[in-house]
Amino acid sequence: QMCIDGSQRLFVSDPAQSAVVVFDYLGNFVSNLSHPDLNAPAGMCWGEDQHLYVVNRGTAEIFVFSKTLAFRGLISLKNYVDEIVDVGLQQEQNQPSKRLYALTRNGCLVFRVTETPK
Repeated sequence: QMCIDGSQRLFVSDPAQSAVVVFDYLGNFVSNLSHPDLNAPAGMCWGEDQHLYVVNRGTAEIFVFSKTLAFRGLISLKNYVDEIVDVGLQQEQNQPSKRLYALTRNGCLVFRVTETPK
């Protein structure tokens, strides 16, 4: 899985390294993004809030990183589903909240996010 941020950085999930590999717009390696509990990064997206949302494959967890790639928090959907495959985020029109789309093996769950980890 991969996504691109507003600075044209390319983010590629690499479950073998338990990391997200970051490249610049020319394809040059920049860094590895990891967290001790992020075992198998999968689907991911950049939100308009300038945060990177990364699914931990095999779990119901979404890791949140800032634009500077600092870990900001964890969204757990364990009360709703066993596993998330991919994630999407959409700013609601004329609202401060966002819609979080969590793709599962059986469908898609939609949540309203009212606060992003700082």
